[in-house]
Amino acid sequence: MSGELAVALIAGFAAVIAAAWSAQQQHSLARLQARLKQSEQVELRHQEAKEQLNLHREPVMLAAAELGERLDNILHGRFLSYLGTERHRDLAILTTLYRLAKYFAKLEILYADTNWMKFSNDNDTKDVARALKRIGRTFATDRLDRGNGDGPPLHALAGGATCDR
Repeated sequence: MSGELAVALIAGFAAVIAAAWSAQQQHSLARLQARLKQSEQVELRHQEAKEQLNLHREPVMLAAAELGERLDNILHGRFLSYLGTERHRDLAILTTLYRLAKYFAKLEILYADTNWMKFSNDNDTKDVARALKRIGRTFATDRLDRGNGDGPPLHALAGGATCDR
């Protein structure tokens, strides 16, 4: 074998090895780019979910605070004194029902929007979904009913038929 032929064979062999290594590196780079793109898409969905939750957070908190103030006033304040005259009674009942309806409307909107935001790994979405489920279960039970015959059981408000007794 001549020296030129040996150099040509070695150069050819080196070129084949370099081409194989280059192809393997390009394949690895393509896999890395695909994983990065998938990760970016997941992060974008998580960001959109957080923005959606933030959009609902203030209205739900405001409705909860208004309803909570009214319930606290009924339980610990002088709210029941407004029931003395027909005009005040009607207004008191209507505004209380309005606060209750507003609260449930905000929750229903939040529930509908979080229902499409199904991110099993996103803690914010999971926390909101758990809180909504707890609220729904609370209103779907008669466990909190006083049982004194005044009005329907609590679960009637949620349209549920759960009986915990």
